[in-house]
Amino acid sequence: MGSDNSLLELYSVSKTLSGKKIIRNASFAVNKGDFFGLIGPNGAGKSSLLNIIVTLAKKTGGTIYFKGRDTTKKTNSYRKSIGYAPQHTCFYKELTVLENMNNFAMMYDCKKNKSRHMINELLSLVDLKESKNLLAKDLSGGMQRRLNIACSLIHNPELVIMDEPAANLDHHQREEIWKLLTSINQRGVTIIISSHLLHDMNRLCNRVAFMFKGSVLFTGTPKELQDKFKRNLIVHLSTVPGNYGMIISALRPALIINSHEVKDNILTMNITNTNYAIHQMVHILDELGEYVADIEVEKPSLDDTFEEIIRRFGQ
Repeated sequence: MGSDNSLLELYSVSKTLSGKKIIRNASFAVNKGDFFGLIGPNGAGKSSLLNIIVTLAKKTGGTIYFKGRDTTKKTNSYRKSIGYAPQHTCFYKELTVLENMNNFAMMYDCKKNKSRHMINELLSLVDLKESKNLLAKDLSGGMQRRLNIACSLIHNPELVIMDEPAANLDHHQREEIWKLLTSINQRGVTIIISSHLLHDMNRLCNRVAFMFKGSVLFTGTPKELQDKFKRNLIVHLSTVPGNYGMIISALRPALIINSHEVKDNILTMNITNTNYAIHQMVHILDELGEYVADIEVEKPSLDDTFEEIIRRFGQ
């Protein structure tokens, strides 16, 4: 599973609580530089697994390696190499933004001169420099999330782990968080983020792990996940001369056509997705002498894939 580029590796990680197994043999690897998404429905075990990774909770089985070393050995060294931004605020609301940053710098035993420079840089990065003297409790929800993230970066970690950093934010605030995290990742920081906002994860993450009922069912790119759990494709087809009745008759032996209709000289088909469905369709149209004037294929989104996985494994 791991490679020379692996930063974090989980092997058969399990967690039992009050006799119930809440994490079941979770295994995946996160590579250096990844923007890695841990996705799944509420109650899938995402937060529980993140708490284990950041050592806030103990696992009851399995092994976690960071840069090839067991994280249960030299735990303090491992903790200084990672940052964690939980879903709830991790700072003191009665302190100012600057006081909170100084507090986290002291917690991580950062040198004073170095931490002063780092704090200024981070406050600029998260756009809180002008608000540094405000009490944290007086910040907006989006600003508090940005402060949370800044606190997790104060010690310059190689890996930052964030639990639902955009939960309960409006669209504009979410976009600000995603822009910030993309900027952090582009600086070379590896990110693990849990989220149920699948559309956003699809465009942000280069790799994802899908969790359901405590198990990691799949790890790979968003496209690989969508390809593995395929749903039907909706194909909008316009051909010349457009003998659509003949086209349907010719396609049926090769494709699974669930439904079709012709409207405004466009044939719309719902077909079961296969590796070569579109290729087969174009080949048959060519044999029929039908010129493809226009074709539009609606592929399954990550949300569609999410629903398909739940349908398959939800029993």
